[in-house]
Parts: sequence; C-alpha cells; structure tokens
Amino acid sequence: MQELPECKLTQPFFASFTTSYTRAVLGELLNSLPKEAQVFSVTTDGFLTTATDTHLTKALGKPLAQSFRTARIELVGDDNVVETKHSIRQPIGWRTRGSATLKPGPADTNNIVLQKGGIKTSELMEGERENRHIVKLFFNRNPDQKLEYTVGIGIKDMVRHDTDFVSRSVEKYLRMEFDWKRRPVDVRDEHVDFAGKTYRHLSFDTVPLEEVGQFDAYREAWDGFNKKTKRCLRTVSEFEGFTEYMETKKLPPDISAYMGTPTKRLRRDLCRAFKNREAGFESVLSKRRVTHQEFCDALSDCGLGCKITDLDNTKRYPFEPHHSAATDEVITILQKLKDRHFPELDIGAFLPEVDDTVVEQVAA
Repeated sequence: MQELPECKLTQPFFASFTTSYTRAVLGELLNSLPKEAQVFSVTTDGFLTTATDTHLTKALGKPLAQSFRTARIELVGDDNVVETKHSIRQPIGWRTRGSATLKPGPADTNNIVLQKGGIKTSELMEGERENRHIVKLFFNRNPDQKLEYTVGIGIKDMVRHDTDFVSRSVEKYLRMEFDWKRRPVDVRDEHVDFAGKTYRHLSFDTVPLEEVGQFDAYREAWDGFNKKTKRCLRTVSEFEGFTEYMETKKLPPDISAYMGTPTKRLRRDLCRAFKNREAGFESVLSKRRVTHQEFCDALSDCGLGCKITDLDNTKRYPFEPHHSAATDEVITILQKLKDRHFPELDIGAFLPEVDDTVVEQVAA
C-alpha cells in the first residue's frame, strides 16, 4: 500500500463533491418532510421513514432534488431520485448504522431491514434468522458481553507484513448503546413483542444537538459513567442514572468530586441559603418568622429529609450559588418547595446552568 500523489485519478474536488452532493440532496429531502413524517435513521444515501409517497413527491420538487434528477437523466438515462429498498412495519435501532426489524413488511417485498453496525455474525446466518439473532442480542445484552468471531486479515496487513491471506480470531465487546449524536427527548419504557416474547426496553425520540460541544459533553460523560463499571441503558431508571451523573459533572471539579448525591448537596445548599438569608430567603424571612423546625419540616414535606443538626452544621459556611446539580429530582424538590412553602425562593440560584427547558419547568 502506498499513497498516490495528486493526479487525474485522485482529484479531490470530484471526490468531495460526489459525497457532499449526495448528503446535500438527502438533507433537503429530510427538511422538506412534514412534521408528522417520522425519520428513524439516516446514513449517507438512505433513510428509514414513515413518509408517504405524497410526502416524498412534494419534497422532490425542491432545487437540489431537481438538480440531482437532471444529473441522473444525463448520466444513466432515468430520472429516479429515490427508490424504496425495504418495506417494514416496525424497526429497532441502537446507534448509527445499527438497526433491525421487529415487524417485517409484506411478504412480497424486501421486508427486513438489517444494519448490524459492525457486529459480526456467522456466515451461515442470513435473512430472517440473522435478524432474529441480532434483535435478541439487543434485548438480552449485558454490559460485559463479548462476541467472538473469525475474520480474514486485510490487504494492508498482507502487504505490510508480507503474509498470505489467513484468518484470525477476534474478541470484541458488544456495542449496542446509543451513540449520543442527537439529544434524547420523551424518554419512556416500551413493551415490545418479538418472536413470541414480550420485552420491556428504554425508548425515546431525539432532537438535534445545538453544537459540537454538547456532543463532546455527552461522550465525555458516557465514558466517565462507564469507567469503573460498564453499563447498558435498558430502562428509564438506568437512563436517569446517566443523566444524573452528567448533570453532576457540570459542577466545578472541586465540588463534584465531593458532593455525594445531588439531593445531599441540595439539602446542604438550601440550609446554607436559609442561614445566610440568600436565594430568596431574605424576602421570606423579612415577611415572617420561620423556625428551624418549620424549615426542616418544609424540606421533608417536599421529599428532602432534613434535621436541625443539618442547619447547625452549615451556619459557619457561606452560601455558594449554582452548585446543585440540575437533575429531575432536584428540580422537582425545588419547585415543590417554592409552590408549597416559600414562593420567594430563587430556584435559579441553586442550579449550575438553567437552559430554556429548565426555565419553563421552574416557572410553570
């Protein structure tokens, strides 16, 4: 193997245009579909969607699609911009280029979609049998699960090491977790029937990330979450465990390393704010007297156990704003405390970052 110098066969413009043009046409199609048309997955030149023929016909009237149609006519003699390659009733997916079929389409069509996402299976498996094997791997996976398979060495290794084509055994971890290239929303547990058995599994929709920094934050948090103990996300509870970990890591390192659980940190911060008359408690205490026992009872009523000794232990320390993790549980407790006991409470003073979603939650 050797690098080719720049020449007619290695013209970078044509190479980059070919791949980017295809993606541009695909992007135009996706953004032209109505909101009711769901898009399940997208790769370089194809996508799984619930869009109807009517939806696609309208989307194909856009400028890039028309340009692509003209190119097809000139190059290959037909004007087909898209073609239906598979027809299924229900897919399942786990990461980029990872999808399989839960409910096949009509028998007279190519009715199974299977993108294994790098997972190797036996050469003897194909079609429905291979799809069934992959789906069961997904539902029954565990964090430490490994796959063993045999693969032939590549051309590069044959040339570099002057060796014949031989097979070698490979052992890899099964990787079927979400890859965080979009942000999960509407997180829920779903029950799915497959091959005569009902499975319960985590499910969610997704929306685009706003910037590459968000993707980096998700990936960094996921690596940290799995550093000591490998994990799978199969239930809402397991998903919430990860998001709680991620929110905790938004705190400054000197805080998050010693904070314990988010609720413990919140209790400490509330006690400090109360003792120092900050974060809205200055307004509360200027209007009425609140005893230590009343304060503790208010926190307990909102699901955050508190004792008078917790207040006594914080009286010498200043309140430091924005040091509580913005987990769902923390936000719920703060909102209950504001609604039920202290209307003047400044919830934003406790959270490290308050995006638009959190603002809507705490302002409702």
